[in-house]
Amino acid sequence: MQRPKPNFDVSDCLNDGLTQRRHDLELLRIVALCILIFYHTGMLYVSGWDFHFKSDYQSETLANWMLLVNPWRMSLLWFISGVALRHALHKYGSWISLRQRCVRLLLPLLFGVLVVVPPQLYVEMAGKAQLPSGLTYLEFYRAFWQWNHPLFADYSSGILPHMDVNHLWYLRELWKFSLLLIVLHFAWNKLSSMFPAAVSAIETRMGLAVDGARLSALLILALVALDVAHLDDRNMTGLLFLLAGYFLASAAAFWQHIFQARRQYLIGAAVLYVLLLCMYNLVWLVPTRKEQAWVDPSAAIIYRLYAGCCIMAALGYARSFGERFQAFSQRWSEAVLPIYILHQSLIVVAAYVLKPYAFGAVLEPMLVIVLTVAGSYVAYLVIARFNVLRVCFGLKWTVVSAEAGEQAGLGWRIRQGLAYLVLVPLAIKLVL
Repeated sequence: MQRPKPNFDVSDCLNDGLTQRRHDLELLRIVALCILIFYHTGMLYVSGWDFHFKSDYQSETLANWMLLVNPWRMSLLWFISGVALRHALHKYGSWISLRQRCVRLLLPLLFGVLVVVPPQLYVEMAGKAQLPSGLTYLEFYRAFWQWNHPLFADYSSGILPHMDVNHLWYLRELWKFSLLLIVLHFAWNKLSSMFPAAVSAIETRMGLAVDGARLSALLILALVALDVAHLDDRNMTGLLFLLAGYFLASAAAFWQHIFQARRQYLIGAAVLYVLLLCMYNLVWLVPTRKEQAWVDPSAAIIYRLYAGCCIMAALGYARSFGERFQAFSQRWSEAVLPIYILHQSLIVVAAYVLKPYAFGAVLEPMLVIVLTVAGSYVAYLVIARFNVLRVCFGLKWTVVSAEAGEQAGLGWRIRQGLAYLVLVPLAIKLVL
């Protein structure tokens, strides 16, 4: 008996479907987070790749496995964030979406920089022998709160003196780019209300001008062009995919195309991955070959084409499995942001604690992953139970009943006002 093929309803991606829950993208966010945990664990062990802390058990061969996900892991998250922002703007409008983004991105960013990131800095400095002998973490943390403390003279400032964002740069840039998109969305809606016929004609013409395959190709070619032009830093690439997610969220032709062509994209990704490995091992790692003029653009084209095919395949297959794992994605989608904030600190601290025991090149990374996953799970269970922790990790404040919600209304508004008051200086710092 054959398994029934997954169905694809184009109407799910039309404007009227922007308020529908995207189980496929929720599932993909969870998978992307799992990939990120394995990737950042791999950063401890891959030889020649800089990281906050390195294990004694390093391997050059591991780079081949890291290249499997390195080209596309963050771009996929940016794309999903763009789709989510479009859904939020469609559902809540510009002003409410802006308020939500400020609280649910800036507050976790500030909390993360002040509480979650410092253990990484302690481990990094301890690993580089930059801490006085016997300095405890509590003593380090007290020094951490002193502006311009000489202990951190070699560390440049991030959003605060010697307080860098580390892996939370994504939250920082996501807030800044979201602010830009919300302003553009507001301006476009104003134009639509002032000149409805002209705007409608433009939107209709744009919708008829391109099909799904062209939209996909245009996005991949834009990614390649950024790299070839040496404009492919993580912020520019992130902005590209955030914009792409926003504009393609309701493009039914695009979603239908990647669903139907998901197998072709996967095959293309497999072929390009082999080419990428050949380029990396046979050319990139050989200094005399790497210096040749054709190497850099060729490597950029292969690298980015591979990334584009992986992202399209991931989106297409997520469309296939989204409904099957609907209950799973609904259960765990809320945990993604808190675990994202925590995971790298858990990885680095676990590796630091395990290093003196010399467990070996196989057992140590397995233990790091187990400790990270277990720590993330326990931490999320605790975070989910307490509203103060929930908002610090970007989750919604919960009430047990409608009556409790009414009683908490004034208190909630006061807490929200205080949160905005705390976040205004940070917002100004990030914008300027």
